[in-house]
Amino acid sequence: MSTGTETLKHFFNVLKEYSTDTSDYAGKMAINKAVRAVTFEDNLATAIQHFKMGITGEDSKYANLDTATRLQELTGMVLGEKGDYSVDTGAISGSNAGGSTVKNAADIVPESGDLSTATLPEPGSTTQITYTGDDGKSFTFNVKWPDSFTKFVSGTAVDDNQDVNARLVDSRYLVDLNDFGENELFFADNQRASEVYGNPTYGEMKNYALTTLKGLNTYWLKESAKLIYDSYGLDFDGKTIEIKLIQQGNFMSACYTTANKIDDLPKDTAVIGFSIAKLDENNPNGLITFENKEPSFFDRIVVHEMVHAAMFIDGTLKPLGMPQFFFEGIADLIQGDDDAIAGQTETIKNFFEKPETLADALSDFPYYKDDVAYYPAGDMFLRYLAKQALDTNIYVLTDENQNDPIIFDGNNRTIITNYDSSKVINYQTDFLSANLYSQANNDFALINSSGKFLSVRDVRGEMINFQSDSGVKAYAYM
Repeated sequence: MSTGTETLKHFFNVLKEYSTDTSDYAGKMAINKAVRAVTFEDNLATAIQHFKMGITGEDSKYANLDTATRLQELTGMVLGEKGDYSVDTGAISGSNAGGSTVKNAADIVPESGDLSTATLPEPGSTTQITYTGDDGKSFTFNVKWPDSFTKFVSGTAVDDNQDVNARLVDSRYLVDLNDFGENELFFADNQRASEVYGNPTYGEMKNYALTTLKGLNTYWLKESAKLIYDSYGLDFDGKTIEIKLIQQGNFMSACYTTANKIDDLPKDTAVIGFSIAKLDENNPNGLITFENKEPSFFDRIVVHEMVHAAMFIDGTLKPLGMPQFFFEGIADLIQGDDDAIAGQTETIKNFFEKPETLADALSDFPYYKDDVAYYPAGDMFLRYLAKQALDTNIYVLTDENQNDPIIFDGNNRTIITNYDSSKVINYQTDFLSANLYSQANNDFALINSSGKFLSVRDVRGEMINFQSDSGVKAYAYM
């Protein structure tokens, strides 16, 4: 049985087929084909429709279940209780998505030690980071560090209307922390930010900037790159990540990439802006504490932004034709969304009580009002796709009034016969007990009418022809 990460790797392999396609419809074609490759669904739209029917209970399979059970049966997600940071986060590599271990909020991006002893790079330098995936393959990428560790991209300098992605590559938006008094309040003119994040001074912000850079240099970039490869099969080998420091409006924990502002072809470099966040030096996860809400871990924000950068570099991020909920959902999927510390549990619950909010979030051009519901909505939907793959059944169908199909094992022995169109064969149980031929990666294989072995990964989403005793074709949908 495939795991969630195996399913997503297959999903991204399909997206990669379109990496050099710059046509207007490349994004739409890529995501539709990827959906077909891992589920029974014909395209993204029908998959969304069936997902929403599960949420609302229109699908009778889920109609009589309470919210928590419906969510778990539909997506595999198990909402964590408020204040419990030990539960699985729902990340695609964790136990709730078919992984072998629990991935709680602190475990998603692994670290050791603390940030006070982590090392700083030299300003303006380019360093190399090497990481090795779980499959033993090693990759090396370059990191271009800011020329100054006191300069940051301002959310308000020069032109308030210029978006953050544009500011990242425009030096006019750089502000130097040294140009202000050490004891001057950083949020002096922003009451809302002061209430949420406290009142750091410019002197304190310089220390927070160094702490952020230490974490990126020592732990977060390397471990995020490894997690992305192990989860999605995307790598940064030979590429360059250029780091900028930013502070954007109210959101000290927000980060940005240039990913959706340039053409869709693969790139050698991505620019990522990481916020100057109020981090606890004694916590290697980059603990951020707030006045009126759950704390946050900065390392999860880093891996989220690194997913955007990986797709941008790889040519699999195509804004035209790929909806916003997919971009953000695929990045949230790797960090998890269903634990309390992710801050999305109430939004997820609200989708069941007010399904119209889910419909808005899963539209091509959603209107989000005061929230960012498309993040957890996208994460939930992708968990739904992965759950379908985990539960894959083989439907064996015959033409009306024709003989029953035969499925063969590796020695051409008849394994399964006498199945009609209403019968479902589960490849994990029936095929295993029938001793079907097994390919690499423990995927069970079938033989088609031309004698070719086809693994589950080969045939999912396609119609495969089989021969019956009398030569009549039968079909297996994966």
